[in-house]
Amino acid sequence: MRQGSSPTARAGPVSRHHRPSMRGRRRQVSFEHRRESGEVGLRLPVRWSSAHRVRRAFLRSVNSSHTRTKKDTMTPALEVRGVSRTFGGPAAPVTALDGIDLTLFNGSFTAVMGPSGSGKSTLLNSVVGLEAVDSGTIRIGGREITGMNERQLAEFRRAHVGMVFQDFQLMPYLTAAENVGLPLRLAGRRVDDERVRELLEAVGLGGRADHMPSELSGGQQQRVSIARALVTGPDVILADEPTGSLDSQSAVEILDLLVSCVNNLDATVVMVTHDPAAAARAEAVVFLVDGQIDGSLVNPTADIVASRLAHLGRRVA
Repeated sequence: MRQGSSPTARAGPVSRHHRPSMRGRRRQVSFEHRRESGEVGLRLPVRWSSAHRVRRAFLRSVNSSHTRTKKDTMTPALEVRGVSRTFGGPAAPVTALDGIDLTLFNGSFTAVMGPSGSGKSTLLNSVVGLEAVDSGTIRIGGREITGMNERQLAEFRRAHVGMVFQDFQLMPYLTAAENVGLPLRLAGRRVDDERVRELLEAVGLGGRADHMPSELSGGQQQRVSIARALVTGPDVILADEPTGSLDSQSAVEILDLLVSCVNNLDATVVMVTHDPAAAARAEAVVFLVDGQIDGSLVNPTADIVASRLAHLGRRVA
């Protein structure tokens, strides 16, 4: 079934040419909203030329002594329970998040959408501990982060969370390779230069490792940021409008890379976007309105997502 509004909808069988490299094991993405959960199969195509390079780089990372053991497929990559956040004083409180419940498993690609002011940015910042929550719990890879102090959160993010930003946020005085290795250096870990270069090759920049960000196009800089997000083998990759500053062709290529990371690395990607076409590349879309989850779509299409957004926009206008 191509689209659906029920979390229990299933995708059709995966063809031999699009089969993920998991030896038959079915991935799942689970949402919990009003105590509902479900499982979907894969539907997104993989460009095997780039996917093979990504997988080769990943296998080297797995063999590295600096990389954690294989992820536990039974433990959610991200688990949010009853999370609320209010800004302002008692006289004029503004509720940014209101009892958010969300569970995502390894190997899932989820888009988060909603009208302006719906709580998307607050949710993303709260998930990584950049903003404290008033109530509820957040677990990444099975570890609760809501009780951590600032130092613990910073150390945890470096090891367990990959970030991809709209404006790339590369260090302008570092080369592409140095930018990719920066999370390891900040964490006090040895930078494996060969592994860094293999990740750059995986994202199509094998010949640009020594280039400065100013010598790269916007699409190339975003590729560097994706390689940087992958270098620590994170539990979850959070992408904040990753195609927002790119032309249409570069945007397609970046989305291809994110899909390949999910299909071949068991990466868990959470992407905030305003673009229905970008959201349609995800396995599922979660909609936020006034700080609450207002349903989800599995196997979304751009038309269905755009229609749903227009409906939500009219509700809050």
